[in-house]
Amino acid sequence: MDDEKHGAGQVPPRVRPVTQGVYECLLLDLWPTPSAVIYFGIESQRHYGALQHAVCEDEVTPEQLDQALGNGTALTALIRPENPYHGVGFKTVWDALRG
Repeated sequence: MDDEKHGAGQVPPRVRPVTQGVYECLLLDLWPTPSAVIYFGIESQRHYGALQHAVCEDEVTPEQLDQALGNGTALTALIRPENPYHGVGFKTVWDALRG
């Protein structure tokens, strides 16, 4: 049996569903769900724009986005200097819980 497959030949998702949803919203220029907004620290249009530019122009992958879920520092690091929203800082509720 292939390591990538399980069950009835299904391939397990490479990223969490909330991440896939945010990624698709950024590509389609749609606002993410309320839970996604919380997990990714999207506090304003600037935060959304920064992530959208990172995905659409800087080719941030769904896997990179998934690794940063719930981590404001990691999300901020995805925003490169050439991003027009560079300098926006991300914070998530998970940051506060971790202390």
